[in-house]
Amino acid sequence: MNLPIPEKMLAYAKEKGISSIVLQGEWCGEGIQKNRLKLKTPEWFVFTARIDDKRSNLDTLKAICEYVGCQMVPVEEEGDNLVEKYPDEQALLARADGIGYNGTVREGIVIRPKEPVHSYTLSGPLSMKVINNKYLIKNGD
Repeated sequence: MNLPIPEKMLAYAKEKGISSIVLQGEWCGEGIQKNRLKLKTPEWFVFTARIDDKRSNLDTLKAICEYVGCQMVPVEEEGDNLVEKYPDEQALLARADGIGYNGTVREGIVIRPKEPVHSYTLSGPLSMKVINNKYLIKNGD
């Protein structure tokens, strides 16, 4: 299907019987926020799909991105044993440390359930970001 992204999204919605679909992402590249990923051309990384005003699950997000030809943010790990693997703040900070996309210092990691869960504390879908302290030191943020 050689259509622009909006037309591909409309086709996907029609095929799946969806009333509305929204992709949320972030543009990265030269001239955008110091180009910390060292990209030569602008790239759009999709991190959320909303279907009929509800956040989709991870598998649906992957399917939509593949269908419309969008690049999804890299998913580094999937699993159900988060508390076992990362039982405390130090373990999460160690996981956030390291090299990220394109050989750059990783900004951090985002943790979300595969199936959206409402957080009353956040007044929305549960999600958290663990910032890499080395990224903060290097970039002065």
